[in-house]
Amino acid sequence: QVRSSLQIEPAVEYQLQQQEDSVWKLTPEEELKSGKVYAFQVKDWLGQVQQSFAFQTQTQLEVSSTYPRDGAKYVESTSGVEITFNRRIQKGAQDHFQIEPAVQGKFENSGETLIFYPTEEMQDGQIYTVTISKGVRSLGDEQLQEDYCFSFRVGNEEENENGFYLYQDNQETFSFSSSFPTRKEKQRRTKTVSTCIRITRKPFCQTILWWR
Repeated sequence: QVRSSLQIEPAVEYQLQQQEDSVWKLTPEEELKSGKVYAFQVKDWLGQVQQSFAFQTQTQLEVSSTYPRDGAKYVESTSGVEITFNRRIQKGAQDHFQIEPAVQGKFENSGETLIFYPTEEMQDGQIYTVTISKGVRSLGDEQLQEDYCFSFRVGNEEENENGFYLYQDNQETFSFSSSFPTRKEKQRRTKTVSTCIRITRKPFCQTILWWR
């Protein structure tokens, strides 16, 4: 009777166990989805809602974006590395940062973003792999549950000598430069190489321009 009166949205498979005369324990058979809102309604035999409530499950701490993006090419040899999480993070996140081959640098913790500023130039043509190991904590004490890795390639002079870069100052204007903009200047940036424009919109609000 309790099961037939209860409606859960989205649907959940569960077990019911009576604790007392009018108290029942509901146990989901599978783990609830992270960051999801679950709504409960108890209806009478006429289908009228007698009681309702809802809750949202906690969102896990995750990496939401990186700069450079995974697989990026033509990265400047002095470019900073940014890892942005879906929550503001605690101090000490730099202890979970590793870049291979190793590069000397310093860190800044800016809200949701951990920033690595190299104090030596990265090698042209080299692929670098960044690993953020599990254990980074948010201000709400959620933990990064799995290691996160991404890689990028540093461009060399031969590949970049005939190119120029385009980055977006704001939502309406673009600027051209012979080198990558600074972190404060850039919101979107891209490498261009020859004639014929095609513009596409990518995740994390990046606008990328190819020339063919």
